[in-house]
This record gives sequence, C-alpha cells and structure tokens, in this order.
Amino acid sequence: MTRFLDHFVIASARFEAARSVDTPGVLPENHPCKRLHGHSFWASCMQQLKNDGNGFEHHVLDQELSKKIESMNYSHLNEFISIPTDENLARYIYEHINDASVSTIGLQSTKDQGIHLENKDNIHLWKRYQFEAAHQLPNVKPGHKCGRMHGHSFQVILHARTSIESKSISIDYDEIDRIWNPIHQEVNYKCLNDINGLQNPTSELLAKWIWDKVKPTLSELSCVSVYETRSCGAHYNGDDFTIWKDFSFDSAVKFPNSTTLLNKKTDLEFIHGHTYLLRLNLSAPLNPIMGWTKDFGDVKEIFSPIFKEIDHRPLYENADIKNPTLINIGNFILKKVRIKIPEISGVELYEKEGIGIILKDSHTGPLLPLTQT
Repeated sequence: MTRFLDHFVIASARFEAARSVDTPGVLPENHPCKRLHGHSFWASCMQQLKNDGNGFEHHVLDQELSKKIESMNYSHLNEFISIPTDENLARYIYEHINDASVSTIGLQSTKDQGIHLENKDNIHLWKRYQFEAAHQLPNVKPGHKCGRMHGHSFQVILHARTSIESKSISIDYDEIDRIWNPIHQEVNYKCLNDINGLQNPTSELLAKWIWDKVKPTLSELSCVSVYETRSCGAHYNGDDFTIWKDFSFDSAVKFPNSTTLLNKKTDLEFIHGHTYLLRLNLSAPLNPIMGWTKDFGDVKEIFSPIFKEIDHRPLYENADIKNPTLINIGNFILKKVRIKIPEISGVELYEKEGIGIILKDSHTGPLLPLTQT
C-alpha cells in the first residue's frame, strides 16, 4: 500500500475567556468587538508524524494542548495578550506549544468562524453561512431520489489564505459577511434550478458558482466548501473538485500495552469504546454530464460492506487491525477503501470531537471545522 504524503494527529480543547480588541487601527470604529465580551473558544493543534508512531500520539497531544490553554480558561485575555484577535491567540498557543512537529494551530471563536495558523504567519481563515433552498438534479437516472424536487439547509464555508506577518488581523470576518450577503439573497428560500448558472445544482457546481461570484471581490479566497447535508459536501479551489462523506461507527477497543508505551498507568488497557467519526475525502475529475465527481449515494453503498466490518465490533479481535489504534484503524479502512473507491484522497478518523488522525494527500480539500456547536 502506498503511504499518503501526510500523516497527522490532531487534538482540540475548549476554553472560556473574555477579550476586547480596541487597539486603534485594528478594527473599524464602533465595531462590537471593541467592547469587552466573551467566547467559548475552540483550540486545536495538528502534529505531523514522520511514521505511524506508537498510536497514542493524539492522547499525548491532547494533554499537552490542555495544559497550554489552562491559563487561558476563564481569563481576561487582554491581561497577557495586548491585542487578542483570533490570529494573535493562535500565535500565543503556537509559541507556547514549542514543538517543531506541530504544523497548525486552529482557533475557533464561534461555531461559524475561525482560523488555522500554519507556520506562525500563514493564515487559513474561514467563515460559515447557511441558507435554505430547494433543488433537483436533472441528469440523474430515473428513480434516483435526487431527481425529485427536494430541499436542504445548505451550509457554505468561504476559505481565505493570506500571510499576516506582524499584523494582528488578516481579514475582518465582517468583510466576508459583506461579500456573502448579496449571494445569500440570491439563494436563500429559492429553487436553485431557477438561478442562472445553476440549472444542474450539484454540490460541486454550486461551489464553483459561488467561487465565481466571490473571487473577483475577495482575492484571498482559496476554496469554497458546500455542505449538502451535515455528512457530505464538496470543495472547489478554482481548479479542482474534491468531496467528502462522513460516517459514524460504534466500536470497542483495548490496549494492554498502553501503560508501557505511555510510561504511566492508563485506563486504555481496559475494554472501552467510542462513537468514531470517519470522513472519507475523494478527488476526481468532474463528470461533465452529471456535474459531480462521484455520487454520494454510490460512496455510501460501496463503503457499506467495509462499514459492517467495523461497526458494533470489538476491533481488538479483528486480525487485520490487531492493535486498534486510530492510525491502524485508519490504515485498515484506507487499504479496504482504495480497492473499491480509487478516488480516495484522504481519511480522517476521530474518536472524540476534534481528537483524531488525518491521512491525506495533496488533493485533499481544506480542514473543515471540527465542531458544529
């Protein structure tokens, strides 16, 4: 099996804190964030693995991140960060992690906005929106459910990439709101098929349609993600399309060697389990007739036999997994999926919200928000 280019572990933690961003020149006058206010922040940390490690790196990273943000919990951030923007908070965490293998720090200040700080100065900023609309796909085979008129609570994420260097803020979220608002008026409570350019409104073509609307105004736009449902959607980055499909499965694990590997007594040696979140990422050329890279329903159907091998199972009894760490489960799934779905470009596997592993190649779309609450 060819190894994907990148293996990562990821950990996340919440903290509650107050702040005000009232330094002149950072935000416009009368901006609400100039007043003292608070957030339930969501911090995440990605660490690149040079090999598959011992399988417990996400536990170690989780503990490390929790220690680093402990002083930020229930604090007044201005007392130790002079301009506590999302960007500067991420920098603060990055500097205090002090680990060269940590590649990305995420900082989410609400469920609908956040950043990923990559290598200290490169920012991937994102903002999420929702609209209500109907559509039908005109080119599917007779009897396909998407050929009937139906509706979704669509979600859209606009991603932007920029370098902030010594600046305290990259792009004001409000600027993205202003760009999105007229598009929202075009699509909200509408039938997408009636909109010029959306006669075949697949997730992929909708993402491209939005890209074409936004890019001329927001030059930093790097990707548009469209959630058709909470569990599937498409990315478009101006050149390529990728899609994702989420699954959850409930399985039992145990790790008799965990105490030795972690050099301390752990509960991991006992039989326990998780509701795992699995995300399959796929990359393929756009089908010019269907307007999609691959039918989400086909992905679900093809994956079904593999899903049945892991769902409601004691994974420590699976001879092909043996030691059911996240990295081993992920590689097991990847090996099986590649045979059936050669378009696979990445696997994400989380045992708890925001705590897991990512196996990906260069064609995988951007990291999506790890929490929706």
